[in-house]
Amino acid sequence: MYRLIRRRIVTLSIVLVLLLPASACSRQSDLMVDEEHLSGKLRIAIDTGASKGQVHPLDHSVTGPIYDRLIDFQAKHPDLDIEMIDISFLTSQASTIPQDPLPDIMEVVPYQIRWVANPNELENLDTLIQNLGLATPYEQLIDKTRVNGSAWMLPISNEPVIVYYDEQVFGQLGIPLPDDNWTWDDFISASRRLAEENYMTDIPDFPDGGFGVVEPIIQGLGGTYASNDGMHFSGYLDSESTVSAFNRYVSDIREQRSKRMSVIGKSSYFNFDQVALGMGRPSELYNLLNDNMNLRITRMPLFADGKRHNTTYISGLAIFSQSKNKAAAEALLKELAGNGEDAVNFANYNALGNRDHRFSDSPLVQQEELMRVMDLETMVATPSTFQLNPGFLGNYGILYLPPANITDAIKELFEPDSIEPVLQNLTHAVESKFPDQRGKW
Repeated sequence: MYRLIRRRIVTLSIVLVLLLPASACSRQSDLMVDEEHLSGKLRIAIDTGASKGQVHPLDHSVTGPIYDRLIDFQAKHPDLDIEMIDISFLTSQASTIPQDPLPDIMEVVPYQIRWVANPNELENLDTLIQNLGLATPYEQLIDKTRVNGSAWMLPISNEPVIVYYDEQVFGQLGIPLPDDNWTWDDFISASRRLAEENYMTDIPDFPDGGFGVVEPIIQGLGGTYASNDGMHFSGYLDSESTVSAFNRYVSDIREQRSKRMSVIGKSSYFNFDQVALGMGRPSELYNLLNDNMNLRITRMPLFADGKRHNTTYISGLAIFSQSKNKAAAEALLKELAGNGEDAVNFANYNALGNRDHRFSDSPLVQQEELMRVMDLETMVATPSTFQLNPGFLGNYGILYLPPANITDAIKELFEPDSIEPVLQNLTHAVESKFPDQRGKW
């Protein structure tokens, strides 16, 4: 028995000795991957709003949160030549994205993955994301962008709708301040009381591009723009429930909206002192919030279903599947994601800083509160149905192209007698145009 035990101990010792070099090699291999030497050229296309596509090296002449991180990455890999391609959708050109070949990395939105990308044109990021072991909030943000169950982009910009109100005016008029139980009915009640005292409620629907801004309200009132997978509009955008939701919205906000439109129609100057309540995309609100320190930021109201509804303008980086420098492209995405702890907060901050540099250069008094609410609203938000590219302005993309009646129809969308026919026409236009966008970057 003693000899048998001793023989087993000796055998086990030999096995352990043999395994140790393999384990050491494994650790060394992991280290080599982590410290992989990156070189060559990495072409990155990011929306800048420039009038045309411009190509330039990555240097300190470009500013913004995402550029700061790109510059840090390049500093770690001095032999890597990063070439930036400024892309824009505020142009008459069909595209400012180089087509042959596509850039190694492109800033995209879920719509482009769903309707524009050709099969196998973008790299599936499922394995990369699984290996990162990301914090839950960022994983959830990635999940919102999945198409056909897979991840194709790593979010770098995210901007849900927020609500703001004038705390001083509310107090003077005896209007209860918003809290966690604040509802859409409370929002409307407050807006009507404010109107009695000639204060405005600002919900920027058309002509300010607000067809997207009112989407969460329409959802909360029982409507929807598209199917859950974003592939179908007939029976959703033109459904009875969506028509009813638009009618309810117009009825609830008609008086306040008429006052706002009359003020805009009289002068290009917008008196911020008149605005005591509203909702919108945060990056559009710098002037308003900066000029009135009494404005506070709060969450979207609860609706009859007991839930908050929100939509977000979200974009992320995707890798071209035929990239000649895929190792560098993947390394960059890993660097940007980190462990995901601050990735959601960074995506929100990047949306602000890239669209208005003042959020970075001269932060608002309310900015900490703004960021906190954006983080909370991100958790309930879904990608905006009609964000057709990373550009904040002109986000309707093909809807602004001929036939012009699509754009004209949207102008009439918030008139009670026009809602049903406009939604029917819009549905038909989208159903016919979207499938024709394959490959049209």
